[in-house]
Amino acid sequence: MKVMLVNSSDPARWGGAEVWMAHAMGVLADLGHACAGLARAASPALRAAGGREWSGSGAGLAAAAREFRPDVSVALQHRDLRLLWGLGEGRSGRRAMARFLVPRRPSLKRRLYYRAMCRSVWVPSEHARERIAGLDRVPRERVHVIPHSVTVPAAPRPDPAGAPTLLFVGRLAREKGADVLLEARARMRVPARMIVIGRGSEESALRARAEALGLGSWIEWHAHVPDLAPFLERAHVAVCPSRMEASGLFALEAMARGVPVAAARAGGLPEIVGDGGALVPAEDPAALALALDRLLASREERLALAARAHRRALEVFTPGEEQAALRRALEGTLA
Repeated sequence: MKVMLVNSSDPARWGGAEVWMAHAMGVLADLGHACAGLARAASPALRAAGGREWSGSGAGLAAAAREFRPDVSVALQHRDLRLLWGLGEGRSGRRAMARFLVPRRPSLKRRLYYRAMCRSVWVPSEHARERIAGLDRVPRERVHVIPHSVTVPAAPRPDPAGAPTLLFVGRLAREKGADVLLEARARMRVPARMIVIGRGSEESALRARAEALGLGSWIEWHAHVPDLAPFLERAHVAVCPSRMEASGLFALEAMARGVPVAAARAGGLPEIVGDGGALVPAEDPAALALALDRLLASREERLALAARAHRRALEVFTPGEEQAALRRALEGTLA
């Protein structure tokens, strides 16, 4: 089968969807399918075999579709779904939407998108499935959960030496809650350094807030990085303070390497973290500060949590389950 994944997202919005896209192309290839992945220049999605640079134009998409002739087309943005619809029926009529933002309220527009343009909707968590089925009235049998999987080392990495360090990775936008982390850090007793990796519309405001809180010299700011491994090796705790999260790929990547996770009880994060991390109420800097202080103050607790996190990643988020779920999603799109 030929599967084409399409994502016109601009660099300021790159995040887990782009990482998933590259990963999914590899899983599809392992299942024996031919893949093409269309994405903007320098997108993380282009790292996969089959990745093709795309300007985001309708003409470029039409040319790629004529050349590749996909059996199934998967849009990662609603704009891409509209462009795919514009190509007409036939082979390109088998369309899916891979959705990584959880809807917060009903939308007639989204409902029409899904009803008219999609054979199925692919999501990374049961939470996202229930929200889309409930708010957008997509029949549950057409919403397919494709859980993440990651490569899990044989053992957790050792607890790092050096100054206590927190790691945040995500788009610098309100739903990811970086501002909550800044407020929590200002309340903490343990003087922790912070690494913030990401770009987004709130970057300037977040930098200004960090300075106002007296945290400017405590924070390393990075744009997107090609490899998280060196940063995960340095981190004592990975922090996921999201207000809204379809699943939480960064949390899973941290857990796989045995990095303790502190996360908000929001969206699909509890499905990822389970007993492998400290869960706190969303939008509660005081609760997050207490959890982080506790983890940074106790090496014994960090090591115990790291072991549970590593075991959960190894036992629950397996490549076999992801492959089976992706196969079912493809079958649902072709039905």
